[in-house]
Parts: sequence; structure tokens; C-alpha cells
Amino acid sequence: MATRIRLQRHGKKGKPIYHLVVADQRAPRNGKFIEKLGLYNPNVSPAIIDINFDQSVDWLMKGAQPSDTAKAILSHKGVYMKKHLLMGVAKGAFNEEEAEKRFNDWMSSKEQKITDQKTNVDKANADAHKSKIDAEKLVNSERAKSIADKLNAATAPAAEEAPAAEEAPVLKKLLLLKKLLLLKKLLLLKKLLLLKKLLLLKKLLLLKKLLLLKKLLLLKKLLLLKKLLLLKKLLLLKKNQKKINK
Repeated sequence: MATRIRLQRHGKKGKPIYHLVVADQRAPRNGKFIEKLGLYNPNVSPAIIDINFDQSVDWLMKGAQPSDTAKAILSHKGVYMKKHLLMGVAKGAFNEEEAEKRFNDWMSSKEQKITDQKTNVDKANADAHKSKIDAEKLVNSERAKSIADKLNAATAPAAEEAPAAEEAPVLKKLLLLKKLLLLKKLLLLKKLLLLKKLLLLKKLLLLKKLLLLKKLLLLKKLLLLKKLLLLKKLLLLKKNQKKINK
């Protein structure tokens, strides 16, 4: 049975998460698998790669063939390096201690490279953020300056007209008082209209209640009449039966 190490898609639409699995080559992508080796999440930066290292090496040594993406992930985590060193031990090129030492040296140098790369990315992001903030500050300062210029231009003629405006403060006060009186009158009129509407509504409700009471009384009368008619019919039926019995 030809076995493949490949990715199996999971997660939401637009945000996939992949399981690294060992499966039969003939099985569908998201079908049955022999063993799950780990997880790959490319939605974050840096991407999350969590694998079972020993099992991954074991399956490669057994001859399982990875897909291109799976091979890149395993190589990134040092699985192929470990396999290469184990094959060297099997051929007698060096012992297990030497292989372990070489692997640890390789991993430490790789981790240092990843750390440096991450530091550079963070620095580039910080610089980009700083430049963006500086650009926004510049735009805001220019906008504030243009607003200040417009305000100065608007207040200049007003300052020239100030002596003429000082002569008419009494008129402005009178106009304001008139406006206030008009507003008060309007408010009073609105209140009166609302009161009238409320009184009309109350009258309508009372009329509706009276009509309902009348309807109830009529219904009661009708029911009484029906009962009387039924009683009369029953009495007639009894009389007729008695006559028939005689």
C-alpha cells in the first residue's frame, strides 16, 4: 500500500486549517487516514506548525512520500535533516551522539535565522506604522492650519463691522424676546390641542363602552327569550305525549 503524507483541509471558509496526515494514496483528500502527524495554521503570522516529530521521522524512514507542501513543512521543522542524519548513522558514517550534536547545531542555527527574520519583520512593521502615523499627523496639521486660515479670513470683516454692530444690541434683544414669546404661544397651543385630543379620545372610549353594554344587554334578552321559547316547546311536547298515552 503506497502511503502519502499530505494536508487535509479543515476550518472555516476563507480561513483554512490543515491537518498533516498519513493516508493511502488512493484515498480522497478529506477521507480516511492512517495517522495524524500534526497541524498547520497559515492564518496567523508567523504560521503555526505543530507536528509529532518522532512519528514524522518514523514514517519517512518507512518510505512514506510527502506532497510538496508537506515536504516543505517537514523540512522546515527539521524532519528531513533528522532523516538524513539517521541514514548516515545506519551507513556507519558517524555514531548517534555525533548525529544528535549535528542536529542540535542545525536546529539552533535555524532558530536563530527564524528569530532574526521575525525581528526584521517586526521592525519593518513598526517602521511602516510610525511612517503612517507621521503622515496622518502631517495631514491633520495641514488641515488645522487651513481651518485656522479660513476662520481668520471670516473674522477679519466681522471685526471691521463691529462698531456698527455695537449700536444695535437692543434690537437683537427685542427680537430674541419676541421669538421667545412666539415659542411660548406655540407651546401653549400645542398643549391645548393635545388636551382636546385626549378629551375626544376619552369620549370615544366612553361611547364604545356604552355600546358594548347595550349589546350585552340585548344578547342577554335574546338568550332569555330563547330559553322561554324552549320551555314552551318542552311543555307542549309533554302535553302531546300525555294525550297520546291516554
